[in-house]
Amino acid sequence: RENPNEDPPAYDFHKLNDALYEIAARRWKGKPRKRDTYEIILQADGDIPYETVIHAMDNMRRKLPEEGFPGGKLKPPPLVMPEEGKPFDPDLHPLFPDILFAMGFE
Repeated sequence: RENPNEDPPAYDFHKLNDALYEIAARRWKGKPRKRDTYEIILQADGDIPYETVIHAMDNMRRKLPEEGFPGGKLKPPPLVMPEEGKPFDPDLHPLFPDILFAMGFE
């Protein structure tokens, strides 16, 4: 943003959430999932507002209800990891709760 007083751009976080849900479901649904597959890298530079980063992180961690979260009436499912060797279910288990941060583009 060139002007820090202008509103930050709006992002379609549900689209991000749907894409990550689809990836996790296609790759691991019904199969055991290794612990290191829960990692995801978030790359953001210093110009991205804190609230935007937090919303992105919320949408990476778990499948969110269609009505929206946070702020919606529905609460998200708890982040309960499947037991070792048990099948992954993207509707019950976290999608990508281990968020790693990378430096933004220079």
